[in-house]
Amino acid sequence: MSTPKNGNVWQAPDALTIYDVKGLEQGFDAGLLQAPLTLDMAAISELDTAGAQWLLSLRARLRAAGHGWQPINPPEEVARTLTQLGLAPLFELKPEAGHD
Repeated sequence: MSTPKNGNVWQAPDALTIYDVKGLEQGFDAGLLQAPLTLDMAAISELDTAGAQWLLSLRARLRAAGHGWQPINPPEEVARTLTQLGLAPLFELKPEAGHD
């Protein structure tokens, strides 16, 4: 499981699927909800609708706490999946230079 770094950056794990979200939720550091969060998506190689739903619940919790999020470094396949699900605008995806 990935660990948060730099206080407000969370490194997403390689898999965000129905098989992973329960463990993510149980192990998630609620302290990350106390400030705006940068969500580094670079490691995600597998994302399904359950994983997308968990990410949206994270976004909703941040917004409820008065904070935003900034997803960064989405792999091409992840961005495509989110677009196909009609969720790309909610993720405000901004790939960083040099990242596929």
